[in-house]
Amino acid sequence: MEIDEETSSGRVVGDSKIPKLTLEDCRKVIRSFTKEQLVQTFEHVAAKNLDVALESVRLIRNRDLYMHKLYVLGLGCNTTDESLRTFFSSYGELEKAAVVIDEETRKSKGYGFITFKFMEDSLLALKEPWKKIDGRMTLTRLLSEYNFGEEFKDEEDEPWPHSWVRSISVSNVPSDMPPDLLLAQVLLYGEIDKKVEGFDIKTGKWTEWVKFHYKTDEAARASLVQPTKTIDGHQIAFHLVKYC
Repeated sequence: MEIDEETSSGRVVGDSKIPKLTLEDCRKVIRSFTKEQLVQTFEHVAAKNLDVALESVRLIRNRDLYMHKLYVLGLGCNTTDESLRTFFSSYGELEKAAVVIDEETRKSKGYGFITFKFMEDSLLALKEPWKKIDGRMTLTRLLSEYNFGEEFKDEEDEPWPHSWVRSISVSNVPSDMPPDLLLAQVLLYGEIDKKVEGFDIKTGKWTEWVKFHYKTDEAARASLVQPTKTIDGHQIAFHLVKYC
């Protein structure tokens, strides 16, 4: 009768020793997996032991600094590095909190950067991207998610996004679009407290950039959920406007 015995180096069946699979063997199998199969495998491991799965994610993602760094839009003019740090410290240990300052006014330009020491803390801060900081509704995003333009830089020579406010600009508006059509689209999201700027009364045409200002943060937010809109067969785009 053959004896089946398990040892630290493998399994013994009779006089034969069958070695255990190694990590390299697992790597060979995984290399052939599709992305969906890898996700399914990770989900299975996480279901068995969430702590081990999360630790594996940390070891890899903590090397990616862009997973640690956030930008914050819509800061009030009086928000400082200290008040920004105080607010975001509730999510975890910070390496840096910086509000970008206007050189002339010495007040906030309306945006800033946060760098967390650990990736999971930045993810916690992103669970609720809309936050009220110093009385202003702000939007927090991963720095790597923003489509930066070369023309915008901060003091550290890093690209910076427009700050979040109620002012909205509209691009790609056909010069001959009837004003009532555009106004109807704007008012779908809420009232505006000023007229829509960018319409030349003398020529009866729209200029290259059109701007307006919503009365509430909620209306401005709603208008940017889907920034690209179609009016009478024309695609236009709503944008945030730098402010403060």
